[in-house]
Amino acid sequence: MSKRAFVKTKNYTAMFELLSTLVDMEGNPERIGLGYGNPGVGKTTALERLTKEFDGVLVRVLESWTPASAMTAVAEALGVHTKGSTAEVVQRIIESLIENPRPLIVDEIDRALVGGKIGILESFRDLHDQAQVPLLLVGMGQCDARLQRHRHFYDRIVKKTYFTDTPKDDIDQFINLCGIGEGDRFEPIVIKEDLRTYLHGKFKSIRAIKVLLKQLELWCETNGIYEVDMKTYKLSNVEKKRHESI
Repeated sequence: MSKRAFVKTKNYTAMFELLSTLVDMEGNPERIGLGYGNPGVGKTTALERLTKEFDGVLVRVLESWTPASAMTAVAEALGVHTKGSTAEVVQRIIESLIENPRPLIVDEIDRALVGGKIGILESFRDLHDQAQVPLLLVGMGQCDARLQRHRHFYDRIVKKTYFTDTPKDDIDQFINLCGIGEGDRFEPIVIKEDLRTYLHGKFKSIRAIKVLLKQLELWCETNGIYEVDMKTYKLSNVEKKRHESI
């Protein structure tokens, strides 16, 4: 599978449209969006791509974070000095975002919605309010319900997107990238229809299908095989290896 190929999945497209909406709402006081859904559907990969495309600022909430460490992470992502008090750091962040407006993208926001850590969320809201830049929050499926407990914040969300399980067409995009080598040395691996049907029914996670196909490519390269049907797939035993590698 070509490492340079980026698959524009259904969930990536939905996230692109969500962030585009927030960016295009310049002048609107409320520019907060929420993307949420099951794990393994490509949210993290999509966010990294979107950060580059929109010149965004991406941070991922850690379990150990406090509001102060959250602001330090944003400052570091912006290249802003982190010395001094939290208030001083926040002021530098705001000044940087006013001078050069960039969307704030916060992944793993679930971690700021439990254990009395709502102060982290409020800190991001302050940046949104003061710098007037888009704020995109991204997390797991329970995010929406947990945010609803904080109505003062939840009511300010202008657009939400739920990330679905990986559809058949997206799985086919990854399957079609299967091969050995890169560039002029790339040799495609043909996945036969009976195996495609099995994979469509078995896998709903981009993460899982990518790990599986990588294992299959390695097995095919070792054994000099360029067509794989269900019988050959079972012989390869790559599904067991996939579980061992995760």
